[in-house]
Amino acid sequence: MSVKISWHPQEFLSNLNFETEVAIEEIGQTVEEKAKEEVPVKTGALQRSIKHDNDMQITYKETEVSANTDYAIHVEYGTRRQQANPFMRRTLFGSIESIISIVSDAVRRATKD
Repeated sequence: MSVKISWHPQEFLSNLNFETEVAIEEIGQTVEEKAKEEVPVKTGALQRSIKHDNDMQITYKETEVSANTDYAIHVEYGTRRQQANPFMRRTLFGSIESIISIVSDAVRRATKD
């Protein structure tokens, strides 16, 4: 009688790479949606400008959520005439639990089987 234990690192790494890409996209979408909920709306231009963009490389995966108007930074950090309304920072800090959950689920799916 014997017990055979084997590990297939290429299969695991392939699964992990795929699941990481899925997770990064989900994180980008989640944070983008939350930012659009948090942003102050006057004309809607700032809200409509919020987008996420992914960069999927072999050595790293990242998503960037940005507000793409000239005045977004002034809303976030304020000016001497306008109080700061840090919608992006609120979004990030308010998304931490969701991000952790998305990453945990991705690792769980990658290690399944």
